[in-house]
Amino acid sequence: KAFKLNSSKNAGVVKIIKGLSTILIGILELRNNKGSDHAHTSKIKPPSKIEARLAVDSAITLVNFFWSLGQKKN
Repeated sequence: KAFKLNSSKNAGVVKIIKGLSTILIGILELRNNKGSDHAHTSKIKPPSKIEARLAVDSAITLVNFFWSLGQKKN
């Protein structure tokens, strides 16, 4: 909302925004399920290397995108 991306009339852009939203939710769910917080113990199987790489690379992409938007706004 802060960057007014939700008001795009471009259907492709709207799909990308929804996809980014879905990615963010997936990262948060993975963190909640696999993270060391929330009284989790060592019995929880960690994500595989490929799953971890996917989460990290996706998070980096999201941060870079929103960081650049913030820089342009200022």
